[in-house]
Amino acid sequence: MDYGFMVKKKFRNPDRKSIHYRKQSPFQGSDRQIRGMILRVLLEEPQICLLQLSRKLGIDRERLNEILHVLKEEGLIRKRGGNFAIK
Repeated sequence: MDYGFMVKKKFRNPDRKSIHYRKQSPFQGSDRQIRGMILRVLLEEPQICLLQLSRKLGIDRERLNEILHVLKEEGLIRKRGGNFAIK
């Protein structure tokens, strides 16, 4: 613990010195938040169409469709007919 305290005192935040460090964008209204909302709805309702999902979440269909496409490509959801469901 003493070593950790010394390092923290000497280097304020070592992660900021990393070349890979970057500040994450705000969560509110982000695609990450919408993805979570979509998955939560799909867990509650086994199958739902784009229009119903758009109305339920209050998100325009174009943006929602783009996010659903990514979720489908990642293998998290599937589309059967006109409905989306958890894979």
